[in-house]
Amino acid sequence: MMRCVGMAVVIGAWTWGGAFAQQGATRFKVTADGGAHRAFGLHYPVTYVFRIPEGSSGLSGQYRYSTDGDWSTLETRRAGEIFNGVAAARFDYGAGMAYLSVPFSAGSDSLHLRVVAGGSEIPMNYLGMARYYDNRRAAVTVTLDDWNYGTGAYFDAALSVLSGAGMHATVGIITYGNPNWSQIQGWYDMGYIEPASHSRTHPCSAGDYSENGHAFEIRGSRDDILANLSLRHPYVTTYIEPCGYADAQVRQNVVGAGYLVERGYPVPPVQNGFSSWVDDGAYGRALYSFDTGAWYGHEDSNLLTQGNASFDSAYRAGEIYHLMDHPHYGLWYNGSYLSRHIGYVSNRPDVWYASFGGLYLYHFVLERGLVAVYAGESNIPLPTEIITNPPAPPAPPPPLTASLWGDGATPQYSTAGDASPIEVGVKFRSDVAGYVTGVRFYKDASNTGTHYGHVWSSDGTLWAEAVFTGETASGWQTATFSAPVAIAANTTYIVSYHTEAGHYSLSRPYFNTGYSNAPLYAYATSEVAGGNGVYRYGPNRSFPDQTWEASNYWVDVIFVASPPPGP
Repeated sequence: MMRCVGMAVVIGAWTWGGAFAQQGATRFKVTADGGAHRAFGLHYPVTYVFRIPEGSSGLSGQYRYSTDGDWSTLETRRAGEIFNGVAAARFDYGAGMAYLSVPFSAGSDSLHLRVVAGGSEIPMNYLGMARYYDNRRAAVTVTLDDWNYGTGAYFDAALSVLSGAGMHATVGIITYGNPNWSQIQGWYDMGYIEPASHSRTHPCSAGDYSENGHAFEIRGSRDDILANLSLRHPYVTTYIEPCGYADAQVRQNVVGAGYLVERGYPVPPVQNGFSSWVDDGAYGRALYSFDTGAWYGHEDSNLLTQGNASFDSAYRAGEIYHLMDHPHYGLWYNGSYLSRHIGYVSNRPDVWYASFGGLYLYHFVLERGLVAVYAGESNIPLPTEIITNPPAPPAPPPPLTASLWGDGATPQYSTAGDASPIEVGVKFRSDVAGYVTGVRFYKDASNTGTHYGHVWSSDGTLWAEAVFTGETASGWQTATFSAPVAIAANTTYIVSYHTEAGHYSLSRPYFNTGYSNAPLYAYATSEVAGGNGVYRYGPNRSFPDQTWEASNYWVDVIFVASPPPGP
């Protein structure tokens, strides 16, 4: 099947290629590769895009799975409605577009599509398949790990929040030890979960796998799910690696057991797109956008801001936001930061909320070229384009003045109780060039004496120093440099302060993931040489180049995107 990438005709906000030039037809046949169909089911609805005649109204989309079968009418949905993963038709009469989302059936490698007005078929032009379901702008998926005999109540809490927001989740099941199959079945029947394999006994190393055998863990867990759950489609699409352990034998058995995709762990680097297809017969290890582990034992508004910013980044780029959580962390309750984050990312009509396996089933049909579309009785497949929605609005320009944390941000520990002289700081970058005008730090009442703020290059060059004056007894303190320090975009710098009294503020661990407050970004400790959350014991102007457990010492930068007035 050919994919057209050259563009020729502009329709409103859309650009179309050669597919638009075809003669209109009233019926279209879609065929799937039989081997792919049998291997993975292809049961997630794929969206086919058509041009309809100007002035159309009151249309209905229909489908059937054989040339002599009865036509079934698709449920008609409208823009602004929240619906996901269902067979449906949506018409944009103003733009003259029809979006028909239809799955393949288990018993047929083909399906037939048409649109009718009353009882009459109307001519259409086939344009292609939408990149995302219903031609949405971006996608959101959630994976939840470690459903076993002792974590069912935690999954109930998580799924109550997610289902209340209309969101789907893929749940990693550890299948030995009675994970309460009836509870899992109940959530599955409500339509909000996709069962995924998380092995039988949660092996975390080559030695763990060898104890029972790779096939026992990987294929066996799939068989357990199929034997204990009544599924609408008898496929387990995803294998979730226990502890993120993977090697050649794990991969060989994942592919041999018929999984379409393997989800890895832990994160960095962040992944907001699809993994690549591997010639062994499945998609490669897929990572995710945001891991809630940073919230475990350390919930605060800064991490909520960070999670929301991670979603915003994926949404603006038209990509996938993949949230990963272990429900036994206990973060799912009314009013929690995680539930507030779900409220932020949910209920957006231009976002596709999908199971993880659903994402990859849909993408597999588009990417692997296993589907062909024919007009009428023709035996020549039509050219197919992958249709993408217009990009999201650009991000707002960076604020004139910015810092990493707001005045309401507070540390886990206001004082570490360490009374030694020390320099503590944070490594950061800016998305845009600008100027550092000062330093802030969070102060405990026991952190007395004179404090000095500094800005450094990553090689230890001291660029500026300022003395903190007019300090309050506690809370955020600010010092301004005598002259602003120019910094380049996407370059690592350090801001720090020195205290003779010690008693610095502390959150630990903190920088297991990066923290973003655009245009500023504080690195995850794994993302930058030497780690983040830096310190050095000693006198003033000691370059802080040591780290411990990704600690945040609550030092902040004052940044402007354009030069401030001279001093």
